[in-house]
Amino acid sequence: MPLGRPVPEDNLHLTLAFLGDQPLAALEEVAGALDALPWGPVPLTVTGLGVFGAGAPRQVHAAVAPDLELIGTERRAASAARAAGLALAHRRFVPHVTLARLGGRRLSPDAAGRLAAFLTAAGNLHLGPVPAPALTLYESTLTPDGPIYTPLTTWPLPAD
Repeated sequence: MPLGRPVPEDNLHLTLAFLGDQPLAALEEVAGALDALPWGPVPLTVTGLGVFGAGAPRQVHAAVAPDLELIGTERRAASAARAAGLALAHRRFVPHVTLARLGGRRLSPDAAGRLAAFLTAAGNLHLGPVPAPALTLYESTLTPDGPIYTPLTTWPLPAD
């Protein structure tokens, strides 16, 4: 029996700044601000697997090392959004890629045991570094089957 809903491969991403529900004009301003910035290479290194929500896990994710290039890219993207007039939530940047959504309910003892066994067996996963191919501004549409991500604008990133 599966535990949670896997994120489709096409939806795997690392969020730098969550913009929330914004009018098109605000997103165009953000895109203009992002257009004006120089973007360098962003190497991504997966350092393990984990969950958010200890007692009632919400998701399983691949943790990504918060190296200087990634942190700088996140800060420039968030600054560009704020410069365009958006009020972003002030929360600590924890780079990760969501792999499966668990629903945030307390797991049954059997499910909790299966999740713990999986994290013990595969949790020390290490991949990379691999260059991030692009920075993309997405529109997210929530559906009962999960979010649908539509790219609005993409900025290719150099490999090195």
